[in-house]
Amino acid sequence: MPDELRQRIYQWVEQHLHDEWKEGWDREQFIYSSRKKAFGPFKQALWQLSEQEKQPILEHLEQQFRIIFERLNAVNTQEALTPYI
Repeated sequence: MPDELRQRIYQWVEQHLHDEWKEGWDREQFIYSSRKKAFGPFKQALWQLSEQEKQPILEHLEQQFRIIFERLNAVNTQEALTPYI
């Protein structure tokens, strides 16, 4: 994600979700825990990212899903699913 947009999101989280900051958390823990709630207010900015800006995000997500599916042993299942689709 572009640094400028990431910083705007983090600032929004700190300003609007400060009451969710739990005792003992540092800033990094708070941001990690709360950042998903900022997707709504920044939906348009995220949709308007250029293809060049989206590409690293998409590659990272693909890698994460590949790891999950491999751990679940849910790869190469096309043949087994075809009769049901």
